[in-house]
Amino acid sequence: MSEKTNTNVKKTYTDPVTGKFIPGNPGGGRPKGSISFATKWKKFIEKIADNNEVEFDDVERELLSVAYKQAKAGNFSFYKDIFDRVYGKAKDEVKHSGAIGMFSIKDFIELTHGSTRDTEGFTDVREMAE
Repeated sequence: MSEKTNTNVKKTYTDPVTGKFIPGNPGGGRPKGSISFATKWKKFIEKIADNNEVEFDDVERELLSVAYKQAKAGNFSFYKDIFDRVYGKAKDEVKHSGAIGMFSIKDFIELTHGSTRDTEGFTDVREMAE
């Protein structure tokens, strides 16, 4: 008689009490041992340089010039994808002024910090919170 796996049982990878992941959880993200795009890019350029007996920097410069030409022609995603993946995405900084929900920033600071001092002239919420 062969053993049959019960396919109706839902596998859980969290502790029922704490809700935290338990050891052996397959988890998310990139699998262990996988290679990042930046590493693949570098290996790709090294292979091209070796096969054509040219310098690494020359190959990279040529590929980046193609990306630049694509961007000039209107295909910004090609350029952006390479730079974001190889050199890291630029930091997005969001400055907010005005209302947060039904409160203004001044109201929010007053409610959360008990301060009623004038907040005029401050450009950053962190400055107002001090």
